[in-house]
Amino acid sequence: MRSSKSSFPPAWRILCLTAGVLLTQAACTTYDAPVMSESEYAAAKAAMLARPRKIMHNNDGCDVTSFKKKDLPVTVQKFLDLRTSYTAGIVDTIIYCPISSGFGQFTVELPGCDWLTTDPPGRNYRMIPENERVYINIAEELKELGTDALQEVIKFGHAHNQEVFFGFRVNDTHDCHYRPENDCKFFNEWKRARRHYLFCEDHTQNMVHGSWSCVDFAHPEVRRKQIDMVQAVVDKYDIDGIEFDFSRYLPKFKRVAAGDEANQTERDQLTGMFREIRRVVDRKGRERGRPILISMQLPDSVGYCRANGIDLEVWLEEGLLDIMALPDSFRLNTYADGAALAHKYGRLYYAQLGYPWPFEREERGTSMSRLQAPSYYARALAALESGADGLLYANITEPGGVRNLMKSDVEWLKKQDKRYFITDIGWEFIEGALASGERYSNLPQLTWRRPRFIAPGVPQEFILEIGDDLEALAAAGKYPEVTAMVDLASGHMGGKLSIASNGLEWPRVATGERYESFAVPAGALKKGANKLTLSVKPAAPGDTALECDLPLFKENKTEPIADSRWRKLFKSHNPEAFTQLPEGWRIADTGLAEDDMANVLYPFFFRAGATVFDFEAQLIDSDDERAVVARVADGAHVEIVSLLPGKVKLLYSGFEMPLDTKKFHRYRVLFYADRMVFSVDGEELFTTDKLTRSDIIETVLKGHKDRYFCQNVSSMLMGSLSGKGSGTAVWRDVTVGSLPGSVELRNFAVEVKFQDNAASSPLRKAKKD
Repeated sequence: MRSSKSSFPPAWRILCLTAGVLLTQAACTTYDAPVMSESEYAAAKAAMLARPRKIMHNNDGCDVTSFKKKDLPVTVQKFLDLRTSYTAGIVDTIIYCPISSGFGQFTVELPGCDWLTTDPPGRNYRMIPENERVYINIAEELKELGTDALQEVIKFGHAHNQEVFFGFRVNDTHDCHYRPENDCKFFNEWKRARRHYLFCEDHTQNMVHGSWSCVDFAHPEVRRKQIDMVQAVVDKYDIDGIEFDFSRYLPKFKRVAAGDEANQTERDQLTGMFREIRRVVDRKGRERGRPILISMQLPDSVGYCRANGIDLEVWLEEGLLDIMALPDSFRLNTYADGAALAHKYGRLYYAQLGYPWPFEREERGTSMSRLQAPSYYARALAALESGADGLLYANITEPGGVRNLMKSDVEWLKKQDKRYFITDIGWEFIEGALASGERYSNLPQLTWRRPRFIAPGVPQEFILEIGDDLEALAAAGKYPEVTAMVDLASGHMGGKLSIASNGLEWPRVATGERYESFAVPAGALKKGANKLTLSVKPAAPGDTALECDLPLFKENKTEPIADSRWRKLFKSHNPEAFTQLPEGWRIADTGLAEDDMANVLYPFFFRAGATVFDFEAQLIDSDDERAVVARVADGAHVEIVSLLPGKVKLLYSGFEMPLDTKKFHRYRVLFYADRMVFSVDGEELFTTDKLTRSDIIETVLKGHKDRYFCQNVSSMLMGSLSGKGSGTAVWRDVTVGSLPGSVELRNFAVEVKFQDNAASSPLRKAKKD
């Protein structure tokens, strides 16, 4: 047995010795020490939580499956050099995830679990012929050496004063790529034999907000399996903690994945499971005389978590977790809000600073990349200065990335150049894991995947968090250059962008074909969260203005559904439901069954602020107010225009008027930030400020299993939304766009650069608005 002296600081050693406990660092250890009392255990746990832990690193555990064939034979040192040895002195806590896909399958052997020994798949998760393999899985080779990956990481970590956590990816679904003809080994034997526990039986089915291969935690057998896996881990390994990563992937219940919200029964089921897990972990900790911590990557919103089945405040209050960390999926609140939530219940809070995919693909080679050291330093300083207890890094595995990006020294970070983004991280869309998920977000998103259209007279507000105290720097005689850059992907569209914060307008300093830059005046940005107001001044005379810039189809130019972004979400039992005619597109719903709805949907990028929906339609017949409709959603609001014999109705607003709908008319729905205007043939007929949100559960499109970007909140649907009702209409000249003079904004960053010359000029002052 190795002494604990090399593993923990003196204060911790003294506490353990006082309790009469010997620390052991070998896996599969039998503990002869007496069980700690509750008070002793609580004191030991408090000391463990107080241990310096600035950087936690989840290394994905792919080192076992990423061993280069040319580097054979396998040695422990070669394995450690892949992702572990260079973390010493940088990483305080290694979170080791031995793949964890599918459910109950790992690259280490655990009782009752599947052992993944298959070589890694290639592109699209297809198995690679043996003679073409570059990487191999060395799980069996490590066993032949009398060890496994986690045992060696624990030994290394404890020898270098690092904690080691076992990482569970809760509902990891990399196995969704399984096909009978493509035997993806991530789809393990446990799942193959229990498909009735999954969201769907196989890949031919789908869920709107979750992969078909997710396990449904509504089944007691699934919850029992998760508890048993935790028991197996703590029985075998001398770990310091367990991490539950809920960002891979968030859906936990099939009903939620289908478009609903979790009910209290489901929340109680998940809470009950983690109460038992807490008991299992604490019992083992008392037996061995050293606590085991629990960390969770969870969305930073109580409401979002509850809707997904996670009673976050109950978990925090009861201590079902010790460390609350952000997932790398998205953020919903500021760092300060997340820290306040965790600290309210005495829990630690860690900000996620993982790899900013998918931004990297779009931003590669541009001057606004998030995959740059200044972007990491900006997020780190903003989080730490907002109250985060530390930082969690994931998807950074190269030595250079670990050494150069993982920084937690606040004083060092303050001196570095930084690049702050309005939206700094986001692997998936907020609504991707939860219908109506956007309503829980207090951070308006702004990325190339979620652009904003700023219309004249309709200002929009955003939050920018910074960690630099620019006022304190100025007081100390230091004046970094602070500039903003915006990406106007589609050009200016006739308008000119204005930016203001804290009562100060930011002067424009340069304009290019795509990018504009602004000077940030002194006093415009404070440390912490800043509210930015982006607005557009009316277009100057002679500027080209685009009104409806997204033509969906034109008369005699209708694109076939298969060759465009038009989507069919629902089944249609009528073989002639969609017919192209000289006068337009005929959509006919027969109402033959409850699931018979002939319609098409066009999802598009977020446009909330001021959005125009134009279309022409001729009613043929209809026997239900939802049988012939146009559903329009701009990213914030939604309306349904219903065509009936002799009248037109707005189903959410309650407006209706007589109209000869058997003739072609041009209909327009214009959404502003605070009102809607409805017009027919150019005449404004109805205006209301009582708008219906597109991000609430009541307006979600239900009854289908397809998953398309922004289908509920930012889209145009034409056809039927009635199951048994029937109706037919011809549609033409359908367009969506923004008001004249609008600006499309794809990206926004503020750079803080420190000059070598300490006598650089002060930032220019600006007049208040």
